[in-house]
Amino acid sequence: MVDDASGAQHVLDPQEGECVLCFVARAVDELGCDGTLRWAERFVLVRVPPATGVVRRLRQGAGECDCTVVDRGHTLVREQLVRDVHTDELMLPERMPPCAGVRRTSARPCRHWRRVGVREPSDVASRSPRCRGRHEGEPTGPVGVP
Repeated sequence: MVDDASGAQHVLDPQEGECVLCFVARAVDELGCDGTLRWAERFVLVRVPPATGVVRRLRQGAGECDCTVVDRGHTLVREQLVRDVHTDELMLPERMPPCAGVRRTSARPCRHWRRVGVREPSDVASRSPRCRGRHEGEPTGPVGVP
């Protein structure tokens, strides 16, 4: 459960057919990151309880917390990125595309994601300024303040 600003509690569950990375990205965008793998753990609990290694693998792939799972360890495939008309560079879309879908008990990402390995925090444009966790190598001040 998550408390919002009004004190109400919300339970966020994976949508039918939603993959682990689409769920984690959506959860971080909607409710933020608390510096843990809370959303990845929630996915495993609801969708694939016997898949105990999922969170461990995400943590090894640059995932100290939920937002780093999608910001450092994985990225959208080229076909899901958008081209900046001024710089001609590919970048993340403002809104994540709908999940391409996986079978109900799958702990794998959908075809919209590819693994990129560990990227340095300075290489990542923070898509999730709501992360309250401190990432190794990042400044200790508030987000956006060096």
